[in-house]
Amino acid sequence: RRRRKDITELYGDSAEIDGKPVRFPEPKLSNIGYRLDKVYEKAGSFGELQSLLERHQATRYKVTDYIRTEAKDKEEYADLFRARNRIARLMRALLFKRLESSIAAFRSTLNVLIRSNRNFRDALSSGYVPIGSTATRLLSGESFDAEDALEVLSQEEERGQTCRRGRSILVHSTDDFEVDRWLSDIDADYEALSEIRERVQGIGPEDDDKLRVLREFLDRPDVKSGKTLIFSEAETTIEYLHEQVNPGGADSTIARLTGSNSESAENIIKRFAPGQNLLPKERMPGSEIRLLLATDIVSEGQNLQDCARILNYDLHWNPVRLIQRFGRIDRIGTEHEVIDLHNMWPDTAVDEGLNLTERLLNRIQSFHDVIGLDSKLLSEAERLNGKEMYSIYVDGKLPETEDGLDEVAANQRAIALLQRIQDDDPCLWDTITSLPDGIRSALRAKSGATGSASAIDGAQFSLEVDGSQMPLMSPSSVGGQPSPFDEPRAGETLVLLRQGDFKGCYAVSVDDEGNPSPRPVSPAQLIAAVECSPDTPARPLPEGTNERVMAAFDVFRADVTRRLGRAGRRPDSRNRRYISRQLNIIRNLSEPAEHGGIDTLRQIFLGDLSPQIETALTDVRNMRLEGQVLVRRLEALRERFRLNPASADERPQPAETQVVRIMCSDGLV
Repeated sequence: RRRRKDITELYGDSAEIDGKPVRFPEPKLSNIGYRLDKVYEKAGSFGELQSLLERHQATRYKVTDYIRTEAKDKEEYADLFRARNRIARLMRALLFKRLESSIAAFRSTLNVLIRSNRNFRDALSSGYVPIGSTATRLLSGESFDAEDALEVLSQEEERGQTCRRGRSILVHSTDDFEVDRWLSDIDADYEALSEIRERVQGIGPEDDDKLRVLREFLDRPDVKSGKTLIFSEAETTIEYLHEQVNPGGADSTIARLTGSNSESAENIIKRFAPGQNLLPKERMPGSEIRLLLATDIVSEGQNLQDCARILNYDLHWNPVRLIQRFGRIDRIGTEHEVIDLHNMWPDTAVDEGLNLTERLLNRIQSFHDVIGLDSKLLSEAERLNGKEMYSIYVDGKLPETEDGLDEVAANQRAIALLQRIQDDDPCLWDTITSLPDGIRSALRAKSGATGSASAIDGAQFSLEVDGSQMPLMSPSSVGGQPSPFDEPRAGETLVLLRQGDFKGCYAVSVDDEGNPSPRPVSPAQLIAAVECSPDTPARPLPEGTNERVMAAFDVFRADVTRRLGRAGRRPDSRNRRYISRQLNIIRNLSEPAEHGGIDTLRQIFLGDLSPQIETALTDVRNMRLEGQVLVRRLEALRERFRLNPASADERPQPAETQVVRIMCSDGLV
């Protein structure tokens, strides 16, 4: 699927489909506030509840923390250290997010974590440490028997070793683990989770301020007059909301779509967006739906532009899902001039009197307080994104992304695939991570990727993840030459290069004069073109592979040189200029007694900083923080990262210029 930006730059106002001009609706973002602390008022003070969440360390998932020192170098634990307690980080983040999603989702997640905690304790007491996805599923069950689970895992481990697939060891003896310390920490987690569960047990729909605000929203005349799509990440939240707004499913114009009824997805989609999904002369399979509550099972591959209003029930810590959701209705072919994107916004008593920027900072700080140092280790897709959150919730704008919706989704698939390999197939992971730079191969091009101009004239191929789209004419494809938006095709060589933080993907063909001709492609296009199973046979390298790779190398090096030249300074110089200017203003307006603290902040944040702190400062600059709000944010960063002014002998030397690396190349034959 092409982006708005792509089509606008390629065609301006001249793009047409079936003789009709292509128009994009105006996106309109708004926040719908509610009091999160009122939802949990029966549980006591919200500060106490947050403190209990901070006490929960998810130690049941922190396997490597309890391996005895003398056993840490054993090969059988290597894959555990590679994972580095990733699931524990995710569980702590998940519980915090479910707290905001709904009381139903929060209670459900608490129950799962408590069951898993007790069942894992039983396994440890029985002398073994269960590992892997099967163990996680068994431990989360309501009926768990340690001996039965050991037998199931042992059999699966034996099958996996026989066929050399999956994680090689699913059961470890407790001999190499500090069991007593681990059991004590697991019990501490259980006590924290149990106290939280007891506190929230009596909270009902009548106490739910978020649900109350939703009902008011749905009763608005402008909402009732059209279709609305409500999204939540949590299936339990959707089930809860559906029962509250449509008890017993009595109103056939209100429906839900989650994993539990995914077999009905096609019919539900046709009833909700018949204009885009019914075939000619096809009858609607039921009454038309005006309100659809759904999880992200609907966020990819669906054309829902009959609808012009989306409500995101959960707070967005990272914008990827929001952009994908909005893309269901922000599509070519919509007849709506304006599409509304509403976002539920949680406030608490401490937010009263603060502007929206300060309230956003409080939400971000709450995340860091609960997740702690674990938040530094979350993957990019799992980590909160302050800059994009500011764009959505404060500026009321969809964030600008370098990649389109397809590219975001394709990269997510790639990340998920690599994480599965890392967790479940450590041997394959070792092979991947030990591959040298410059590796070259070739594979058969996928069906449809052809070098024949006649087969691609007048069409722009869509990635599978985004579903069917009408083809668009492009000036380059009409002439038989590929554009930067065309998919890689047979006869081209794909090249991936890197210099520092810059990455380049190119598809290189040969022009009419026999010279290599590189064109840029997106990472998602490269991933889609080269993705294959481990047993896919390699093909002989195409003739002239070396010349093609070096042609891409030259283009990439020239492009990076231009980009660095345009920057004129180190990439972080804009942060330093902004911080310096704002602190100068604050110092000039402050009392002399405050100058020392401001000068200390200058020494810290105008010096050499880690990439993680640079990212935080980029958020500060993008949110245009000023005055005491800026000072408080810098002081919070100083405390969080334990920063102090560096002495002269502690300052790092400038890094050497980074070279261009040819990561890999793949010929499509």
